[in-house]
Amino acid sequence: MRATETIAGLALAAFAVVLLVWVIPAEIPRGFSGQLSPRLVPQVAVAGILALGLWIAGAALFGGRIPPHRPGPFSRGELSALVALPALVLLALWVLGLGGPLPAGALLVTGAALMMGERNPIALVLLPVGSLALGWLLLYRILGTTVG
Repeated sequence: MRATETIAGLALAAFAVVLLVWVIPAEIPRGFSGQLSPRLVPQVAVAGILALGLWIAGAALFGGRIPPHRPGPFSRGELSALVALPALVLLALWVLGLGGPLPAGALLVTGAALMMGERNPIALVLLPVGSLALGWLLLYRILGTTVG
């Protein structure tokens, strides 16, 4: 199992390096002076994938705490999450068309927290308020963009 995890982690890291070095620069233009590069978000995402791949391989090689694989059928909770989370996203997309990004984002964050077992009312209020406020601050105030 450790060999499989090592190979999978290194393959993931190699794929991320190929994306960072060749694919993203070849497919996404650099952008204009004074503009955030369109390559920024893909590069940050792929850097996260690279870090994840190296972490998986390193944990397998050096005896990290990767939980053992549990073979067998999916649990009932996993199957219900497979249906419920995409349904929540579709519901949030429907609310987005009706009410805009604020209620849709609040529904998505609060609904996901409820599905994951969060029952603390303070956390259920602070999660969407905090994430939407930080998103607003980043998009509208810092970057100066608009949504929609």
